[in-house]
Amino acid sequence: MLWVTRRRSVAASAGAVALAARAGAAWPVRDAAAQAPTAPSAVVIGQAGPLAAAVAARLGRAGFAARVMEPAAPTEAAWQAAFAVTAAPPARAIVNLCIVDRSGPVGGLDAQAFRAALDDGYVRTFLAMKYGILALRAGGGGAFLNVTSADGRSGAADAAARCAAANGVMQMTKCVALECAAKKDGVRVNAILAGTLAPIGPVALDDIAEAAAFLSGPAAIYLTGLLMPVHGGGRA
Repeated sequence: MLWVTRRRSVAASAGAVALAARAGAAWPVRDAAAQAPTAPSAVVIGQAGPLAAAVAARLGRAGFAARVMEPAAPTEAAWQAAFAVTAAPPARAIVNLCIVDRSGPVGGLDAQAFRAALDDGYVRTFLAMKYGILALRAGGGGAFLNVTSADGRSGAADAAARCAAANGVMQMTKCVALECAAKKDGVRVNAILAGTLAPIGPVALDDIAEAAAFLSGPAAIYLTGLLMPVHGGGRA
């Protein structure tokens, strides 16, 4: 496997997000059929299913030792314990699949259902970012990626809870990217804005997985605070 060493940093300026990349970080630069013993670790957070499997498989082909982690309950203790279990080896990439499928018209939702949707997407993502970024910092830096619904930007009928959760994830992604850049901790934070996933076909899965591998790897070393649309032009 071919590896390279990166020693780069991006200076902060108006309209630009600063990132101090970890000095001497080793990254794979091409697909590999087998992973080296020193392959960087990647964690995909999400329910077992086609999307989690596709992202983990593509990260594996990019040279990561990737594994899928079931999302924990939206409590501090649950997420702290979840990342304590996955702390070794240190993760260099974390992909958080946070597409909420709870939704419905405003008139058909009660406050409890709305809060459940926010817990499922927005609050869970906050905790995943909190403890995931601590884990990335402990390992010397890396990439944190949220995959959420593009409807959080454009809106959608009968989907107020889902869109609210997704929009919160987008704003939190940008805020945490700025926070990490200011700390010069070598952590990049980005998001993929996915199009409709139900029903979802192989091409859509592949597109999201390819984008996740790109944003997790060395080609995206200067990218942070990015909201990348992967929706075929179907959303504004």
